[in-house]
Amino acid sequence: MCGHAVTMVPSRPMSQLSPLAELSVFEALDPAQRLALAAPLAESLGKDFRAYPSLVGAKGMVALDHVPTGICMIAIPGGSFDMGLTDEDADESSDTLGATATLQRLLMEVEAVATPVHRVVVAPFLLALAHLTSAQVAQLTGGAISVDALSPRDAGRFPGQTSGFRLPSEAELEYVGREGGKLHFLNDGGHVYASTGLWPEPAESGWGLSYLSTPTWTADEWHPDYEGAPATSKAWSDGGLPGVFRGGLVDPPEQAEDLVMGLAAYRGRFVLPDDDWFVGVRPAYPLPT
Repeated sequence: MCGHAVTMVPSRPMSQLSPLAELSVFEALDPAQRLALAAPLAESLGKDFRAYPSLVGAKGMVALDHVPTGICMIAIPGGSFDMGLTDEDADESSDTLGATATLQRLLMEVEAVATPVHRVVVAPFLLALAHLTSAQVAQLTGGAISVDALSPRDAGRFPGQTSGFRLPSEAELEYVGREGGKLHFLNDGGHVYASTGLWPEPAESGWGLSYLSTPTWTADEWHPDYEGAPATSKAWSDGGLPGVFRGGLVDPPEQAEDLVMGLAAYRGRFVLPDDDWFVGVRPAYPLPT
C-alpha cells in the first residue's frame, strides 16, 4: 500500500492523461485535478491496478496500488533534464560539504564515469514507492526469484518473470532523484546534512519515494562514461546483464565527503565475484502512450 498521503477531494475526473506527459503541465494542476488523474490512469492499466485515494509526497504525486501484490506505484510525469555530473552538482557539493581535497578527488571519480552531461527526454512511467521485499519479489515472479538482493543474473531475469514490470533505466532513476532536474542531491540531502549533520533517510523524497540512496538495479549495461548515450530515457543496453546500480549510501555517512554517493548523478558498477553489496529492485511499469 502507498505510504504517507496528502488527502484531497477530487473534482470532476479529467478525460485525458496528457498532463502526465510533461512535468511542467502536471505541476500546474491543482491538487484536485491531479487526483482526478488516478482513476482513469488505473482504468487504462487494467484490473490489477487501483487508484490510490490521495496524493503522495510533499510534491503531491499521483499513486496507484498494484492489487495482487500491494505494491504502491508512483506516476512519474515525463519531462527532460541534464543527465550526468553537472558543474552545479559539483558547486553544491563544495558549498555544502566543504571544498576538501578528499571531496575533490571523489568528485573527479564520479565525473570520470558520469560525463559528458547530456540532455535526456523522459517518457512518463510508474515507479515503485520502495524496494521490493523478498516476499514481493517471489510473488511478482511466481517464485522464480525469492530474494530482495539480486545478482546481475537475477536482475536480468526479473522482467521476464513478471507481467509487464521491468527494471527502471539509469536515466529514469536520475530524473526521479533530481525530481525532474531541480535537485543535485537525492532528497536534497546536501543541504539537509549541512544544516543538521544528518542524511535524510529513510524519509521519503518530495515525490513520495523512500530509500532512494539505497543501491538499486537499473536495466542498463555498464558503460564507462556517457559517450554515445541515448537522448531518451530508454535503457542503454544491447541485451546483456544489468551492470549499473544507482544509489550508494547503504549506511549513514561517516564523513561529509561520503555524501558524494548521495548525488543524483552517482552511478556504480557491480563487479563479480568481489562485490557483495546489497542491490535491490524497485520495479517500473510503462504507462499508455
